[in-house]
Amino acid sequence: MKKIAIIGYGNMGKAHIKNIASLPGQFTVDTVYDINPVVRDAARADGFDVCESLESLTKRNDVDICLVATPNDSHKSISITCLSAGKHVICEKPVALNAEELAEILAVAHVFNRVFTVDQNRRWDRDYLTVKALYRQETVQPIFIDSRIQGSHGFPDNWFSRKENGGGMLMDWGVHLIDQLLDMVDDTVVQVYAQAVYLPGKECEENVKVLLRFYGGVCGQLQMDTRCYEKLPRWHVMYPDKTAVIRDFGDAGRLYYNGGR
Repeated sequence: MKKIAIIGYGNMGKAHIKNIASLPGQFTVDTVYDINPVVRDAARADGFDVCESLESLTKRNDVDICLVATPNDSHKSISITCLSAGKHVICEKPVALNAEELAEILAVAHVFNRVFTVDQNRRWDRDYLTVKALYRQETVQPIFIDSRIQGSHGFPDNWFSRKENGGGMLMDWGVHLIDQLLDMVDDTVVQVYAQAVYLPGKECEENVKVLLRFYGGVCGQLQMDTRCYEKLPRWHVMYPDKTAVIRDFGDAGRLYYNGGR
């Protein structure tokens, strides 16, 4: 059984603990570290073995894997520290703030012969798997793929809305939507266009559109919006003879043909 230590005992850290618990006999979590002493106390009260520093965690011989669930700007430094200590690392997305940071992390993983991977959990969402299955079974490629995430409450007033921490809709949801499209369409991207909207007084974008054009002709538009009070469908995929529509995460989807459903 592999032992995983959680770094960052926030919402995602706790979600990972719950998911890992559903894999009996494979992995276990009993060690936690968080930079916030109040949060460390909360983890201790929940029954976990809490480390007082990242250094003390990396010295633990009973920890095989470190799962990094901290704000985006800390992913690089924490991952490199854990890899250098001989730990395998699973990192929350976005794995880093830019490609150069990722290259540094991968170089360290190579030197210490450790596994480094990023958690892309949205590859298993029902809505995405439905669209992907349709895409793979069709003999004719779609003309256009619309993929959207829309909310109405804006960004929380914490690190998600601060530029220095890697906040903003592109880093939060854009990473997922781009990853899904690249995972589904096995082709080379030849053109990228992006547009970001900043609300007055905000330092991170709250509305983003990304257009990707692939070599074979498929186009995908990815849209991430906050303060959107009337949502458009999660997916809208246009084929020459039909349109696939998925309203939300739990929707199984519908096909609309010329002349009706």
